[in-house]
Amino acid sequence: EVIIDNGTYISSPIVLKSNVTLRVTSGTTFKAVPNYADFPDHPFNTRSWNDTYTTRSLIFAEDANNIRITGGGTIDGNGIQPGYLSVSTKSRPFVLRINNVDSLIIDSITLRQAPQWMAVLYDCSNVYLNKATVYNQCFGSNDGIDIDGCRSVLVENCNFDTNDDCIPVKTHSFSICRDVLIRNCTMATYERAVKVGNETLGPIVTVKFQNITV
Repeated sequence: EVIIDNGTYISSPIVLKSNVTLRVTSGTTFKAVPNYADFPDHPFNTRSWNDTYTTRSLIFAEDANNIRITGGGTIDGNGIQPGYLSVSTKSRPFVLRINNVDSLIIDSITLRQAPQWMAVLYDCSNVYLNKATVYNQCFGSNDGIDIDGCRSVLVENCNFDTNDDCIPVKTHSFSICRDVLIRNCTMATYERAVKVGNETLGPIVTVKFQNITV
């Protein structure tokens, strides 16, 4: 377990491995460095439509299992920096880029101010998001959580306030996206609260939304 406690910490990007819990405690902020140049490229090792978007993020994980992000604190992408106006929109970093992770939990955490999307969860399975707050209002293309080609996903009791789509469900490859349930969430956005099937190459099967307040 990695514990970030008692303060505000400015960090370069990190990589999470299998069987790691990242715990940002209540009252603590884990914040991205402000400069685009300080984000290294981490391309996914499988080619897909994702290649047309950024290869940079504050938190990256790939080909892993049993990862949790939790703790009651805040993870801040620091995306309101004026310097991002000179970076093309699709090149701006995400906060989370997670590829091919089995058993992913994101709970009891606040995610704020990504330079672009807050998160893309790509080709993951057994995903659980609970009691997360996502606030993403920066310079445009500020999605919440993009669920891309994932299987067995439950999102519940979360709050979203985003400049762009709160939760798009898609598949940027020919992999199937299936068994996604999103329930008991509140969503505020200038675009779509939920969106299914944009930028999609593969099948999407059994996606349900229940008790969503927009």
